[in-house]
Amino acid sequence: MKTLSQSEIYDKNIFLRVDLNVPMTNGKIRDDSKITSVIPTIKHLIKNNNKIIICSHLGRPKGSYNKDLSLQPIALRLSEFLENIEIKMINLPFDNLTTDQFKSSNIYMLENIRFDNREELNSEVLSNELSKFADIYINDAFASSHRKHASTYGITKFLPSYAGFLIEKEINALNKLFSKKYSKKLAIVGGAKVSDKIQLINNLSKKLDFILIGGGMISAFVQKNHPDHEFAQEIVIKSKANIIIPDYVLAGNEFNENTKYKIINTKNIEDNLNIKILDIAEKSFEKISDYISYSDMIIWNGPVGVFEWANFSHGTLKLIELLKNAKAQTFIGGGSTAEIIHKTSAEKFFTHISTGGGATLEFLEGKELPGLTALL
Repeated sequence: MKTLSQSEIYDKNIFLRVDLNVPMTNGKIRDDSKITSVIPTIKHLIKNNNKIIICSHLGRPKGSYNKDLSLQPIALRLSEFLENIEIKMINLPFDNLTTDQFKSSNIYMLENIRFDNREELNSEVLSNELSKFADIYINDAFASSHRKHASTYGITKFLPSYAGFLIEKEINALNKLFSKKYSKKLAIVGGAKVSDKIQLINNLSKKLDFILIGGGMISAFVQKNHPDHEFAQEIVIKSKANIIIPDYVLAGNEFNENTKYKIINTKNIEDNLNIKILDIAEKSFEKISDYISYSDMIIWNGPVGVFEWANFSHGTLKLIELLKNAKAQTFIGGGSTAEIIHKTSAEKFFTHISTGGGATLEFLEGKELPGLTALL
């Protein structure tokens, strides 16, 4: 894989694919970490007198224009991080682009690439159109590299292609997870459904020593009549890692924020599917703390409770505090977990916080990412 860090690229027109798919509420950015993560690549390209065409998506507009998913507010925030350098927006349709549109500035941003329905179809025509105004393609969109789309995959057929600083950083960090340098590896895997995480857990169980199960999927491991119990049992039987189930959880009869709940011992939990596991109880953390203290490498993917609800956020917050003080190398597996870390301002305490959600998950599942294989 050719990388920007190992190449000398000067005075070129660069098509830079990034992932600026940031969480937003009412048009306001909740977490700008995806924006800040690509600043080093952009600043490096500016320093070397390159002209940059930035490309990203936002949300799922389904191939048509949606003003609520415009990249305009993202461009404004990015400009602030670049000391208010002007970023000129290029609107649809992309098939009518002309050379004259790229003469008045040094940094451009294409409007949301998913407004064009050809993007997700990996259209060769769109890939070719996007490539016409650039000399070089750089992919720094790790979080989108599991997508075989025109701007992450197809365009590499038409331009010399490189990985940006962020992608190189992500790959190096995630590869460390399976390094023989670490001998006591712990994964903390949260989430609602074990069926969503079965490939992840199966792959990690071959390479790690301990896997702590959190979130609603604990039910699948302890309730014999749970629809996913067979999946869970298969994991336990085949796993080379020690599967850890918290001893105590907070559970209620309804899945809502204000449900009445009680502390239940998971070893004695009833086979009543109306019981909803909502968080890990404080009583479980003595044992969990021991595993964290013992481990020399820890990867965490998925909150261990319904973090959005105050009553059931304590387990996740307690886990953050334990990991902040851990001596181990600590890796956050992207997505909602990363957003929680940013929300609690705990970034500096972790070795690496992945910008990828689905991409990180697929990488940890052992799958190839098309956006990365296209750079080989």
